[in-house]
Amino acid sequence: MTLQQFIDKYSGRGIDWDSHYGFQCVDLWRQYVQEVLQVPQSPGVAGAKDIWDTYLSQYYDRISNTPDGVPEPGDIMIWGSKYGQYGHVAIIVSANKSSFTCFSQNDPVGSLCVIKKYTAWGSTLGWLHPKPKDSMYKGYDLSNPDSMKIAVDKLVDIMDGKYITSDEHQRIINELDSKSTEQAQSYAKEKQILEDKIKALDEALLNLQTTEHTWQDTADRLQRQFQIVIDYLAKEDIFITNDSSEEDIKDALSTATHAEEIADLYATINSRLILSESTPEGFLKALDGLENGYKKQLETITKTLSAKIEALKNKQPSLWQFIINKYFK
Repeated sequence: MTLQQFIDKYSGRGIDWDSHYGFQCVDLWRQYVQEVLQVPQSPGVAGAKDIWDTYLSQYYDRISNTPDGVPEPGDIMIWGSKYGQYGHVAIIVSANKSSFTCFSQNDPVGSLCVIKKYTAWGSTLGWLHPKPKDSMYKGYDLSNPDSMKIAVDKLVDIMDGKYITSDEHQRIINELDSKSTEQAQSYAKEKQILEDKIKALDEALLNLQTTEHTWQDTADRLQRQFQIVIDYLAKEDIFITNDSSEEDIKDALSTATHAEEIADLYATINSRLILSESTPEGFLKALDGLENGYKKQLETITKTLSAKIEALKNKQPSLWQFIINKYFK
């Protein structure tokens, strides 16, 4: 940005660069340094007059006020304590030996950025003249012979080995190589450890998946078997479900009757008594036959219920042991 572009941008406006104390002359100067000169800011100051002592010498030439001195456009004019308690700072727009014009703010107090003409030189300390940007390199003034002599002296000292010997140089290189090798080996070791952990985790995951599949297959098989038992018992009027508790299953079995078997047995007794002779011998013979038939009926009932219980005992072994003890022993 040029000086004129800066003036056009902020003319009639207020600049509060540091967001403190409103529109101050120092705010205008710092905004100019940031946008136009584009060099680092000098240290903070209590008043504008202090810039005279805190400026960065590597970026400016400080020129004291003399009767024959004339600042150039873009120079920074600085007033001392004769021009108010804190002095003043502004940007030179034009100048001659009798007067000068500045882009100024807060002069008078509270005013915005304006171009103002000054005729009194006596209260000024002088001005800062920005050095050409191409004259500076890494903080060194290339246009300054003394600065260049220092740089050349340092270069010669380095080439002569003043700061480090060839042996020391080689030692540093060897040390860096050693550290690099050590770091590489450490990295390779850590990498191998991580790869081994990943491999172990993969194997553990595979085992878990295999175990899960085995458990699932077993659960599916038992579920199918249990459903067959449920369907079979339902035909015998013994109703249980997958959600039945142990007590529910006990109640279902304890209330089951064998009314049909008993009725068939009773009918057999009557028929045998009717068909047999009514003599004592015949009656005893009928009873003998009845006892054998009754035993066969009991065996049939026992086998049927035992088969039912055997099919279910894997689900709740303690329950089925209870049933066997209660009904068949």
